[in-house]
Amino acid sequence: MSNWLQPSHSRGVPVTRWPRGPLVQIAVTVVRNPGSQAIAIVVDSSPYEHLLHVVSPLQTFVVLENRLVRQPDNEPANPLEGPGRREIFVGSTQVWTRNTPPPRQLRCSCDPRYTSPESRHNVPAVCQAWAIGHTEDVHLNFPPVSVTGASTRGSVELPTTNIDPQEAILLEFGFVDEDSDMEVDDDGKENVPISKTELTNTATPPANPNTDEDEIEIILTGETESSAAKQPPADPDAIEVILTNGTESSTIPVAPASTTIAPWKIEETHPFDKYYGRTMLNLQGPAAKQMSQTQSIEAIQKFRNTTTEWLGTPLAPLRKPVKISRSPLKAITNLPQEVGAIYIIKDRTGTILYLVPHQAEVVGPDRPDLHVISISIFSTDKLNGATPDVNDYLIGDAVFVTRLAPRPRKTSKDIPTVFTAVHDRNPDNFWHVEEFYLLHREFIVTDVVRIESKPGQRLAAAAGLNTHVRIPPCDTRLLRHAGRGATARIFTPLIQPGQFLPGLLRGQSRAIVAESVVPHANRDTVLPTITEILEWDTDEYQVYRKFEKLFVKAPNDCSKLWETFIRFIFLGYSSVLAAVNKDKDLRTYRTKILQSTTLRNRRVIHFNLFCPTIPPSEAQWTRGTAFKVETPDEVLDFEVENASLRQPFLVVAAKAASCRDDVTDTVAAMKDEEVLVFQTFQTAKQAFNLFPKPDEFGEIPETANFKLFLKALYGGSPIQLLEHNHPRQTFEGPIQPSDEQWDYIHAVVYSKTPALSANSPFGVGKTWTICITLFTAAQESRTTQDIHVGTCVTNAAAVALAQTFDRINWPSRHGAVRVAAVRYISDSNHDSQEPQKHSNIDFPTLWPGVFDDFIHHRDRYQIDDTERQTVLYAARFYLQKRANPSGLGRGEAPKLSCWATFLKLARPKVIIGTVASLLIAFSEQPDILSHIATIQIDEASQFPLTSLLPIGARCPHARYALIGDVHQLEPYADLTIQRIKPITVGDVLARCSGRIPTFNITRVFRCAAAITQICSDLFYPANHPLVPQRPRNEIFPINIDLHLGQDFPLHIIFTSGRHERSGTSLVNEEEEQLAAELIRMISVRGRPRCNAGVLSFYKAQAARTSVIPELREVFVGTIDASQGQEFDLTIITTSRSTPFTMSLEEDEFINDHKRINVALTRSKGVCIVLLHENAYRDSRIWSKLVSRVPPPHRHTIDSWRRRARLY
Repeated sequence: MSNWLQPSHSRGVPVTRWPRGPLVQIAVTVVRNPGSQAIAIVVDSSPYEHLLHVVSPLQTFVVLENRLVRQPDNEPANPLEGPGRREIFVGSTQVWTRNTPPPRQLRCSCDPRYTSPESRHNVPAVCQAWAIGHTEDVHLNFPPVSVTGASTRGSVELPTTNIDPQEAILLEFGFVDEDSDMEVDDDGKENVPISKTELTNTATPPANPNTDEDEIEIILTGETESSAAKQPPADPDAIEVILTNGTESSTIPVAPASTTIAPWKIEETHPFDKYYGRTMLNLQGPAAKQMSQTQSIEAIQKFRNTTTEWLGTPLAPLRKPVKISRSPLKAITNLPQEVGAIYIIKDRTGTILYLVPHQAEVVGPDRPDLHVISISIFSTDKLNGATPDVNDYLIGDAVFVTRLAPRPRKTSKDIPTVFTAVHDRNPDNFWHVEEFYLLHREFIVTDVVRIESKPGQRLAAAAGLNTHVRIPPCDTRLLRHAGRGATARIFTPLIQPGQFLPGLLRGQSRAIVAESVVPHANRDTVLPTITEILEWDTDEYQVYRKFEKLFVKAPNDCSKLWETFIRFIFLGYSSVLAAVNKDKDLRTYRTKILQSTTLRNRRVIHFNLFCPTIPPSEAQWTRGTAFKVETPDEVLDFEVENASLRQPFLVVAAKAASCRDDVTDTVAAMKDEEVLVFQTFQTAKQAFNLFPKPDEFGEIPETANFKLFLKALYGGSPIQLLEHNHPRQTFEGPIQPSDEQWDYIHAVVYSKTPALSANSPFGVGKTWTICITLFTAAQESRTTQDIHVGTCVTNAAAVALAQTFDRINWPSRHGAVRVAAVRYISDSNHDSQEPQKHSNIDFPTLWPGVFDDFIHHRDRYQIDDTERQTVLYAARFYLQKRANPSGLGRGEAPKLSCWATFLKLARPKVIIGTVASLLIAFSEQPDILSHIATIQIDEASQFPLTSLLPIGARCPHARYALIGDVHQLEPYADLTIQRIKPITVGDVLARCSGRIPTFNITRVFRCAAAITQICSDLFYPANHPLVPQRPRNEIFPINIDLHLGQDFPLHIIFTSGRHERSGTSLVNEEEEQLAAELIRMISVRGRPRCNAGVLSFYKAQAARTSVIPELREVFVGTIDASQGQEFDLTIITTSRSTPFTMSLEEDEFINDHKRINVALTRSKGVCIVLLHENAYRDSRIWSKLVSRVPPPHRHTIDSWRRRARLY
């Protein structure tokens, strides 16, 4: 059958032959009369046409000798011809909308995976029609034909004359008005008379390719089935209406609609009019955004008022479409001078498109009927003709609607007056679009990769986009599974639903409007849509498939490989950014601040979020979610500390992102204040701009250190350690480097090896080793302009580097000259950090003193005479700006940035900062890039490939040293990108082993000897065991305070409480209360300043635990967030009460060796694990851990409480 199911005009584009037809829509007409039984099939192959821009030839299928065969073009036949009265049954199937699992069980022969809530299964002949599109061997059991004087709804009686099947279908589906001359029988059923019409010769596009046979056998039997009356569908528009193409144009008249009374009043001004002022329009950028800016509150109100005139408008007459070539649709770039409003196509069901308004003011507080409107074949695209093919329009398309009409059979009682059901998946909308214009579209062509997504979704990540993109139900062969990639043409929506008009006043006005539109506000965005998928060429596909061994047997000219390599890493980088923006709640909430408190030196506000239609979701307001709070005077950044759903509210506690004094004072005074709360997308524009371009990377010499490093990591020749001097060196300080550390330091400072690494487990002094190396390298390069860099991913690690370097950088300790060093951090970021996360060498701390000293002692600085005046002007300008932020009287901005001016004056030998900060610093002053000699990467196990590449592309000739623990957590990878980790995370440090020179540092100082030994046995290789440096008979005072004994640092307390689910996360109330008891006991026993941390496997558990009063001043967070920190007392909550090996996904999470290792090794003193007494037993790693804890140090809650005399 598949041989004749393919469009014949493919214009040279190959068409996939599907094993089961996923991209066709089939309408089957079953005809019964006293003398014969016939079947006609109409197949809509428009999804093929949408991709290939062709129109398939029409075809006809008939039953001959119990077989369904194609009717030859020269032998036209019509199953509706012949004498006698006959009945018609019509069934429609969308084969691409397959449901898994089946939504319900059916008693008929229909496949439940292809049905929908609108489908009725109480008429056997209709079920027989549906069945043809689903099974390879279709058995049709026709009931006996009975010719009666009255027919039921669903069995339409026809006169003996020739009938236009299109008209018969329209009558069947209720598109003729109720006021037409229909008779009603005594039993309440309609008897539909149809006038004589000329029969249209039907032919159909290709049918559903369910089998590879050229025909389908259909067994005609005489078995009797009950002929229950067919019920009218709940929504007539939801049924597929298949139109036949004809050579002549004709219309089917529709009776005028009855008079409908509007439930709203015509008002001269919009209800929100007083909340808007005049604004300067920013008519720049894409055409769609410009047209959006030109809309006004007056134009919106005119559209709302004009809908009253449209209430009496009947649905437009349906015209038979004339076959036309599908060329790109025409679109407007300026709004026409007509009454109208901009709508966005949000969803699609069959041949119906559902639209929501671009501007929230269209609906306002009083017009729920305008929230969802629909486009169908009855609509008119004023630039592209009548009866539009809905397959030509895309989710996210913006249209300017200029005329509406009520849908068929809709009266005033059907006009929505409340917002209860405005967000339904298949809304019963009142308005149908009569006329509209399509707004200008924009497309991009880029690489895409399919990602893991929720059931029923097809999502991909696209290079250069910070959101996911939709994969339509089309040719998904190239993107069939997560991890598959291709090149795609993508439609990118430029405007989104539910936006506010320009001119909305700040403060109370904005708050009132936001509160009024929350019931119908859209909480998510319209995603870009893939419109065409192009297969990668052979070379590109091989690079992607063999990415981790890319340079094995690489050619001499690697330019093509490098170009593709950069492209795919950029695709992975975009995937990471898109994952950050998924599941955002984009509604604006008006709320009242209920309380303002202090939590761990941060101001915390408490408030409730409410929406009467769709309540806010905990999954969209998880701990750490960034959002904004708008007051009448300013907009502040906040971060969720905890959120829990307490119907009907979402109760939120959030901390201010900034620690500036003015922000702290503002937050403290927020109690009882009305504010607006909303989330925003991370635009990532700067991140994309800083990522290296393929052509730029191609210009780097093949002999550059960074390229040699990458080649070694990805299958090329390994890097050998080059010979270097080993000077005898000592360090004057409380701690002397070990021989292992000196080997690393000498290799970095004196060797010219392009790259090397160090395996340095927990507590061996990684940060201290890096700082000694930076200091030594700077001392050795005093006579040169070399700069040495220390970088990392997090601000916590960066400040640890800066503070440690500042402690060792004193002449009195080692007799050497103090090294000029700076930690680069922006002023705004510095102000937002807590005081304990500042250092003496922070750039915002240093530059005012350097600039002031230069102004008063210019002769001390070696500045060229040609630059002296420029630098002097810049120094004075920035000092004045700091003293006078308002900007009055400062004059023209200088040519040099503040950072560039500082570099010319301070000439630092050491620069420290996060990789994100350094990329900004290097882009501001690229002149220093050629002077960077070494780059050391701290916590390298968490350093992703997408961060390494941008820094390496800017410093290709520097020597690289990675130091970290491969047995602890790698960079976080969202669940959506697990299949593409090689191009996102990369696992750089793990790949270094055996590919570049590697040093092992094994002496552990941080953890107690017993914990070090247990972790060494469980998590580290036997050939490199860890060496505890602390005494094995150490006494732990915290143990005594907690009644846990005194000579062992690791304890397990078995719990019995059941966990609860919070979205995809878990919480265990018993464990959080037990953690609070332990911390409370420490406080009352005289150790209030004990540095404690409560670490949770699950984010929801951490969020719930963090708001317990006893835990307000201790660290509470996930294990992943605690990496790099250390505590005197660590309490680990496992939360889970079901077996740890119950499901694969959760098994991999809670049994992850690296995560357990991180949790145990945060402790400098005592570690307590709260573990369910039965859940861990089937887990090998947890059982091993428990067995290594001596029995006296395994407790139940009851036994511990008895020892602590809490009972």
